[in-house]
Amino acid sequence: MKIKLLQLLVALSLGSCGFASATEIPLLGAGNLLNSKGKHQVSTAVFNGGIAVNSQAALIQGNQVLSDEVAVTGTVQVQADHVGQSADVVVYAAYKYRPADNQILFTLGNSAGNLSIQAWDGKIENLAVFQKDVVL
Repeated sequence: MKIKLLQLLVALSLGSCGFASATEIPLLGAGNLLNSKGKHQVSTAVFNGGIAVNSQAALIQGNQVLSDEVAVTGTVQVQADHVGQSADVVVYAAYKYRPADNQILFTLGNSAGNLSIQAWDGKIENLAVFQKDVVL
């Protein structure tokens, strides 16, 4: 059985983030930020991200079987006026088995270094925190 990851999105929740520079990861483009009230704001932050199946090049979307090894990678070049602020990093993904299917949402949590993939209901307040209080 093959599955397809349609999107990998990284969102920042301002008020409480950052990553290193992009290396060989696909460009996802400019993103939106979520302020502390859960409202989207336009941003000049640049997002890179993708999945690499069995040590192949990272792609925005791909096919895999359950026995495949998958690495999910993302970077954020933060908006200049946010440098020095702190934020929480949240990671979420949308999945569809077939294009006509409804998407299923997942969020990536991190509790003391223990990573977990959790079902997500699409509500901002229910996103798992991947990295907390990171200085941009």
